[in-house]
Amino acid sequence: MAMITFNRQQHLKLGDIYFDFAPGSLKNIFGFLSILFTLSLIYSLFYHFWLINAWAFIGSLALVTIVTEFSSLKQNISHYFLANLDFSSLALRKLPKIIIPLAILWTDLLMIWYVNKKASTELIRSPWELLNFKFWVLLSIASILLIIWILQTQKSQKKLFLVSLHFLIISSLALWLYPLGFGYDQFLHQSALQVIKDTGTLKPHLFLYIGQYAWTLFLSDLWQVSLIKINQYLVPVSFALLWPYTLYYGLKYGLKWSTKITLSTILISIIFGFNFAIMTTPQNLAFILSTIFIFLLPLLQKNQNYLIFATLFSLGLLTIHPLGGISSFILVLFLWWEKTKFSPLTKKIGNLGLYLSAVVSLPLFFALYQYLAKKSWTNIFSWHVPKFNVPKLHWAQSYNFALDFAHNLGQNIDLIFMILFILSAYLIFKKHKYLFFTRHYLVLSYLALNYLVAWLFISFSEQIDYQQNDYLLRIILLFKLSSIP
Repeated sequence: MAMITFNRQQHLKLGDIYFDFAPGSLKNIFGFLSILFTLSLIYSLFYHFWLINAWAFIGSLALVTIVTEFSSLKQNISHYFLANLDFSSLALRKLPKIIIPLAILWTDLLMIWYVNKKASTELIRSPWELLNFKFWVLLSIASILLIIWILQTQKSQKKLFLVSLHFLIISSLALWLYPLGFGYDQFLHQSALQVIKDTGTLKPHLFLYIGQYAWTLFLSDLWQVSLIKINQYLVPVSFALLWPYTLYYGLKYGLKWSTKITLSTILISIIFGFNFAIMTTPQNLAFILSTIFIFLLPLLQKNQNYLIFATLFSLGLLTIHPLGGISSFILVLFLWWEKTKFSPLTKKIGNLGLYLSAVVSLPLFFALYQYLAKKSWTNIFSWHVPKFNVPKLHWAQSYNFALDFAHNLGQNIDLIFMILFILSAYLIFKKHKYLFFTRHYLVLSYLALNYLVAWLFISFSEQIDYQQNDYLLRIILLFKLSSIP
């Protein structure tokens, strides 16, 4: 308990010291992410040049503590974390105002209890089969109450907490329903983590994943919680905490949206589906962090202090999974290059060089990844025109309206997304709001060209059958997530 409290104090102090310019709780999120990305870099260095052992944990803990405390003393900053606590809302005279949030909290807790009660240790059955209509009724009630509460007042912090709890229930459903575990990748990474914990290394050496392993190993040692439990909950909890808060600050302070519209948008974002948030794998964590980076982009390009954090963010993300880290790192290079004072011609040449690098970055990563897996260059690079499948309308009427609606929404999500993307792009240009999204369109353009180059020139024929399309689908998912704002 003491270590949990200590860890919390460190990231709050870092928020006060280095990110005081960030609005609201965003400075605390920056502080916490700075610690985690620093861990990713430190553990990666230990992994590549020595071993991940007790010294990696002690060194990381000491470095974070020394930097935080020294900076606090040097800048003579006083921290009053408990002074901001406000319990006045619990007064009896304000009971009518807290009836709705209490009802939301009670409904959410009831859902958690109900899902755990329905947990199955038998052969994996569909969640639709395990959870009957009672759960969906509770989820609908909680969602409706949350929307009503959002539309009532402007205060956001308590609402964000309940939105996070709502998202945690959704992202943790599979964990609670299938306590023995599910999915091949999860067990594979748990096994790798255990090998690193026992031996200090993993052979053959990886040039990816270690950044996420660092989070799991460090938090397990710090909090004295099972490595398996930390690994299981890392992505669902990260998603539930980071998605609502970063989307809120990105839209409200980056794009100047109103509080009510921003909070409503966070809830609506759930329709895009969150398959990547239910299982802890490095690539899923990278998808979440890449999207967070895009959410915060309107803020990150405002001044140099934000850019320093963005640089640490992208470097840490590279150690977790290059798929997300490469595109984020190149964008950070673009933002830094903008701030240089070279001649206009030099800046144009630099921008062109960066853009060409961005366009081929992911295909080259895929090619190198296959080469390191003992595939020959001649089999990796080949000109071909694969079949391109356009999303088609899918409609089924098999059970009842609620289940059919959820099923059809999931089956048609790509088509819905494409229509929404075209409509939003049209409105942005029609309303002359393009300047707000120039960096977003920069990212989307080079992700689209990455997909095209990989689609035409990189062969995945030597991969396992079910993996042959996975690499290109990951670029598509990254594109979709990056276009959500």
